[in-house]
Amino acid sequence: MIGLNRIRNNRKGGDSVAKNRKRPTYAKLKGFFVSNRINQSEPAEVIGVTRCTFNQKINGLGSDFSLDEARKLCAKYNLEMGEYFYF
Repeated sequence: MIGLNRIRNNRKGGDSVAKNRKRPTYAKLKGFFVSNRINQSEPAEVIGVTRCTFNQKINGLGSDFSLDEARKLCAKYNLEMGEYFYF
């Protein structure tokens, strides 16, 4: 019965993903890509990682963006480093 209650709680909006975050998300950067209809595969290729790894970075679940990765994304998409990245 305990397992069933856990499943029900997750369905009611229990944010288990937020509990697993290592750091804040890059919501503004993600918003930029969404508003410009850029799927995650393209910036992932720019920085040389898989789409899955990029998704983890932007959602605060995996490792953080390196300075080199941030520079590459800023150069490719004409972004201001201080506006989109936390260093």
